[in-house]
Amino acid sequence: MDFKKFFENNRFAAKVGIVLLEMGVGTTKAKLEITDNHLKAVNIVQGGAIDFAFAVASNSHENMAIVINNSIAYIKIVSKGTCLSPP
Repeated sequence: MDFKKFFENNRFAAKVGIVLLEMGVGTTKAKLEITDNHLKAVNIVQGGAIDFAFAVASNSHENMAIVINNSIAYIKIVSKGTCLSPP
């Protein structure tokens, strides 16, 4: 299975505007321009965009992987107008 093609056709990512920039074995780079559609009621971004990038990296070994448990530490609050992307 071509996993890059598989994830480029992901309906969730397409709907929210996540763009895959790079994909390698165990790694991925993606970006997302934050709009009103990405915000919680308190005007900060939902975490789903990070989850998608994690899923792409996890599945890049050409075996379908489902996460049972993970932990992500968010070091900065982002809001509308921010671009989530690698440095």
